[in-house]
Amino acid sequence: MDDWQLLSEASLLIDASLSTYDVIHVSRDIDTDRERTRDWCLHACQEAESCVAVSLREAESAVRCILYPDTTTCGLSSAPDSLSPASSCRLVLKEPAPQVYLRTGELMSQSQSRIERGRLTDPSVSLARSPQAVSVSVPGHGTLQGVAMETEVGSDRKTVIQFLGVPYARPPIGALRFEAAQPADWTGTWDATKPRPSCVQPGDAEDSASSEDCLYLNIFTPAAQRGRVPVLVYFFNPPTNQNQNQNLLDGSALAALGNIVVVTASYRTAALGFLTAGGLHGNYGLSDQEAALRWVHAHISLVGGDSGSVTVGAERRGADISSLTLLSSSPPFHRMILMGGSVFSPSLVQTAAAGRRQAMDLARELGCVTSDLSDDGPMVACLRSTPVHKLNAAQTKLLAVSGPFQSWAPVRRSESESFHRVDLMLGTSEHDGLISRARRIKDFEALQGRADGKTAFYEALSRSLGGASGNELLKDAAAWFYSLDHEPSAAGYNLFSRALNNATRDLFIICPTVQMARHWAASGANVFQYHQPASSAQDRQWQLWGLDRLRPQVTWREDQKAKSRRRNDLNPADVPAEPTCLTGQSGSQFLPEGAGVLPQALLTLQGGA
Repeated sequence: MDDWQLLSEASLLIDASLSTYDVIHVSRDIDTDRERTRDWCLHACQEAESCVAVSLREAESAVRCILYPDTTTCGLSSAPDSLSPASSCRLVLKEPAPQVYLRTGELMSQSQSRIERGRLTDPSVSLARSPQAVSVSVPGHGTLQGVAMETEVGSDRKTVIQFLGVPYARPPIGALRFEAAQPADWTGTWDATKPRPSCVQPGDAEDSASSEDCLYLNIFTPAAQRGRVPVLVYFFNPPTNQNQNQNLLDGSALAALGNIVVVTASYRTAALGFLTAGGLHGNYGLSDQEAALRWVHAHISLVGGDSGSVTVGAERRGADISSLTLLSSSPPFHRMILMGGSVFSPSLVQTAAAGRRQAMDLARELGCVTSDLSDDGPMVACLRSTPVHKLNAAQTKLLAVSGPFQSWAPVRRSESESFHRVDLMLGTSEHDGLISRARRIKDFEALQGRADGKTAFYEALSRSLGGASGNELLKDAAAWFYSLDHEPSAAGYNLFSRALNNATRDLFIICPTVQMARHWAASGANVFQYHQPASSAQDRQWQLWGLDRLRPQVTWREDQKAKSRRRNDLNPADVPAEPTCLTGQSGSQFLPEGAGVLPQALLTLQGGA
């Protein structure tokens, strides 16, 4: 027995999905001596070149011996009660057994040697500057192979373990296009050392790094954590280019600095995420976010995260969509950060009828409309089989000329839904706006040779100032208040563009954010609001992560004289940081009927204040 060590239960991890092992049953009719049976099984392992461990369990009429290769998982502990989840190695078994033996001869690997010692060495010593392989077993699936990387935090260097491109749902392709997210079904070993493509977005070129197969998340966890740590789940679809590795939103620095687990996740958007027609009920992108949160709730403890302390974060349009998860009766998170978006955005949700009209527009663009308009089946089948790059080009063209109220959006499920109150942080940034958000759409149109695309886009934004119903009085009032009239010159066009960005920012971003903060405060829930003025050069490193909005720099201030003057006639120092937002007729569907949010000056001109 000198070549074998009996392992303790603390050194073992059970994963029923494990498929690499051999089984031997030794009948008691052959030998009833337990020690001889044990020795025979151990000898069988020694004869097998790849065998390093043996488990023994007595059955009714035989002893069950399972021979295992090196199934060690190192770097992270999966034990629910572990206080040091990044400080142990374990041997993964198919099933529990009272006796498990590990070979201690020359064939034993470095990771097995660490099991023998019972613990990992200090992460700062054992994990060198070059990437080191780590793994963790996910029950019901298999083993995630990740990597430990050093990251710079100021003048210090800390080790962060990364699991990249982890599937949280099945690929939404083929028959699963326009379907709710389905549970991931991978088994065996998953290479989590590289990011996967993000989800296709309007404006992506055919050769971009985005893909329809995109339901993956990335995990960043500090190697030297003590106990379970809080979790940030950040929903984000990065801009795409030729190199998908450059699109990774790296959470390493934030994980190391804050001693938290950072999770970033992609989700479906636009028509692929929210198309509604016939038997298609939309909200697929919302189901993606819910599926990612379920995955985190079920598995984040495996990498040291505390499933009882989860914060959801998102920015811009993603913040609008993520805010809808607050309508769940018991969402699997405890705090939310909304940066540049809110559930009160007037264009956030749509009716099923409006969704079908948009589906018909897309179908006409792609030649998928049949003569029988009463049956959506053939149209849906055509849209489902259309190559994704062709569908994306068509939806990009339509979005460039339709405006915010005609974009594919979630469908409200029930009029009786109410908000689940969680701690909320939300706010706005002066460098955000619908024009900057849609820059890739404009660029795509230019690449397609549609020279009038930019003009059509600005016209669509101007129309949106009249609300979903296109109220001409409101539109004219906005044109006056924000100085949208301009001279036919380059300088005049630039002034118009800036004024239009101010107007749409107030209507779709700032006023809904103010309204949601007030609504949350009135309900007695904790709410924190911020505003960031125009970015400066030193903010760029924060912008790469989107955390520039998490640096509160000014609070809302009142400027009474500005309320009666046209906004763009003022010097920047005189412009109030907050437009006074009151109830109006073009607001969110989540406010009482007939209520909404609009700048006070527009309501005054309308006779509503």
